[in-house]
Amino acid sequence: MDFEDLKRLYNKYRREDQGFDFVRQIFVDIRRQYLKEARTQGKDANQSWNAWSGKNLQRLIEYAITDFIANGDFPVGVTFA
Repeated sequence: MDFEDLKRLYNKYRREDQGFDFVRQIFVDIRRQYLKEARTQGKDANQSWNAWSGKNLQRLIEYAITDFIANGDFPVGVTFA
């Protein structure tokens, strides 16, 4: 499970929904798969999930903002430090 998987799900759900309520559902769906993969790798699954989901939620927010601005009629650039 990596950020590219998360982006694919985001783009899939985004096409189906006009709001952003689906973001919670993405993480609910991914959590089951992530915990299963983490256990097979011998990781503390819940601790690993907390770190992974927090980091990737931040990345997803950045991606969503950039995507929203790029696909809109806004003459704005996005810079993240």
